[in-house]
Amino acid sequence: MGELRSVAAHFFDSIRVEDWDRHTEPNQSGWILRETLAHVTAIAEGWHAGVCNTLNARPVSYDGLIVRTDLPHFNEKSILDRQAIPPAVMVEKLLNLLAEIADQVAGLSNAQLNLSVPCPAYNRPLTIAEIVGCQMAHLGIVHGAQLANAVSAKPLWTYCSPALLNHMLTYLFHQVSHSYWVERGGNLRASINFYVSGVGGGRWHLTLAPDGGEGGAGWAKSPALIVWSPNAHILCSIFAQQLRPLRAIFTGRLLGIGNLRLGFRLPGLVNPT
Repeated sequence: MGELRSVAAHFFDSIRVEDWDRHTEPNQSGWILRETLAHVTAIAEGWHAGVCNTLNARPVSYDGLIVRTDLPHFNEKSILDRQAIPPAVMVEKLLNLLAEIADQVAGLSNAQLNLSVPCPAYNRPLTIAEIVGCQMAHLGIVHGAQLANAVSAKPLWTYCSPALLNHMLTYLFHQVSHSYWVERGGNLRASINFYVSGVGGGRWHLTLAPDGGEGGAGWAKSPALIVWSPNAHILCSIFAQQLRPLRAIFTGRLLGIGNLRLGFRLPGLVNPT
């Protein structure tokens, strides 16, 4: 967490006042930078509040987020609620929160780390340990390129050490498994193994099942599909929705062996919104 906080702090230090109103997607589309920051900060605050309430045996709730389909409106409202907050103040809040999370986690027992926290945006609760991982993957990978796009910078994950990048990908696979829409997959039972070469690479798996499935480091047995990528940057770019899987395949940056149809279905099965 400390390393990611340093990467984020260095990035935000480079932002000029006029940059906060720049768009984060091509053709002047998508959220502007201040809105993306507001979203990242809001999610970090919400997850942290859920953890603190769980540790103190208090009820966990998220204003406006009751069921998964509420997430798009919840995201937009959380941005609107923060539109009057200066970006510098939000940056300070986010960085202070990351430091607070690091200090908190250091003092937790294994039993506490394995406590379940209700998260209506997912198909099942997250453990406290998983939420800490989600905090890192959400900032460093999921929005790591979107933040940087506004100022034509490299994605945040490119400034992380190979060990941190590898860990964030593991955390992301946990998060993606929770994002799986059982309603869309129905009786689907299948595993996808991922092999990423190069710095920060490794082996991961994602299992889709009626109970929600699971994901993480290592390979699952008897996968329906094996996906290979030459480096972690390609995989991060796909998860960050900066590179379409089909384009990656046509340009030799992604190779699939097995049930390719499942691979093409995957984005629609795991996209949180």
